[in-house]
Amino acid sequence: MRSLHSLSVLAVCTLASVLLLSACGDREGEAPSEEFSWPAGWPSVQARTMEAGYLPTPYSSEQLRDSTPDRMRAYYRVDETQQEAHIVVFAFDECDEHSLVLTIGQLDMEEKIAGVPQARKMTWKDLQAHHSVAAQGTVLTRERITVPAGTFDCVLYTTTRATQGDGPEDQAGEGSEQDGAEGESTVEQFWFSLGAPGPFVRRLTTVGGETVREMALVRVDSGSEDK
Repeated sequence: MRSLHSLSVLAVCTLASVLLLSACGDREGEAPSEEFSWPAGWPSVQARTMEAGYLPTPYSSEQLRDSTPDRMRAYYRVDETQQEAHIVVFAFDECDEHSLVLTIGQLDMEEKIAGVPQARKMTWKDLQAHHSVAAQGTVLTRERITVPAGTFDCVLYTTTRATQGDGPEDQAGEGSEQDGAEGESTVEQFWFSLGAPGPFVRRLTTVGGETVREMALVRVDSGSEDK
């Protein structure tokens, strides 16, 4: 993996996507399916369940902390129905034992600046909670997928719900990609690597069976040595 060209890139990127899964599904839910088996040695389900009625997160806060070096960047190609293809960057800065600063921004396909970033300081537990999804309407499965960044063995979270007409703005402050006719099913899918804890590998949103948004991991830059 090559090192990040410059921190100044993210200093002027726009917020274009979200890491959060917590908006997926209703808050009341059922117990996780016993058919899904997590890898041997993985942190316990109890340690990764943030609240009753929610599925275990893919990683514990300790896994996220230990696998996220300071100044790590994750680059995603984003294709969606109402915008040109672009790149979203997740930047992880000021990482220490307790907290980090997460910045999410956007570049064009030539990796040129596309706006102003937004950043948030959070604890590792906060970051873990961003991966928490309600059990109701969500199924966990395993799947091996290939994206530009490589091939990954993943846990796949698939959440299905009815579309409520025009969707509200998502947590990135953009118009929701879940707009659609009332009664259509919206399916939100997130793939997380079972070998490399960190940001999701792929995200896919379909409405009424039509793909409206896809994010695929292009590369991860592990951080500059001259911090």
